[in-house]
Amino acid sequence: MVQFNNLEFITPKSLRVNAEVLDLDYFASVYIDSIIIDTEDTVCETGPSDNPPFVLALSPTKSLNTIVNVSTLVENGPKMLFVYLHCTGAPYPEPPCGLDKQDTMKPVVDYASVYEEALKLARCVSKCGCLDGNCTVDTAFANFSLQYFRLVSALENNDVRAAYDAWFYLLHKGGKKRIEPFVGPSKPCGCNG
Repeated sequence: MVQFNNLEFITPKSLRVNAEVLDLDYFASVYIDSIIIDTEDTVCETGPSDNPPFVLALSPTKSLNTIVNVSTLVENGPKMLFVYLHCTGAPYPEPPCGLDKQDTMKPVVDYASVYEEALKLARCVSKCGCLDGNCTVDTAFANFSLQYFRLVSALENNDVRAAYDAWFYLLHKGGKKRIEPFVGPSKPCGCNG
């Protein structure tokens, strides 16, 4: 029902959320009424968690362009955030498959924290002392680079699993994931058509 036009960190503690209800007849009586944010610690596969760490009620609107302060969510370090836009109202009968869900989610990360990690690894590579072209690329830096491109591509294509895995590899050094949010039963499609 909703499409994100822009979702990005504009500072390490603030997030721009720009979105709108799809301009289709099915959604004439549908409005965005809240922003719900889960972190990598609270996310679950079936939608917003039962007790999300951030909820912002809005006056029902067809579109929004707002800055959200997420400092409490990232105060203990960078986190992947899962931003849900919750809708009120019901679509007209038989909307296209998958477009009748009350919540639309998109993950987002602060790339500044990723860049900091990359710079640490790049310093290690640059200290090899050889500028004659015989220098081998450090494996850790190469792996980091590949995971970075995986993260960017996954976020651009809304591939939540791949984004989560790449983020965890990059910022948590490939350690064991705290949770497995994408395993187990999922809600049925919910299609009206």
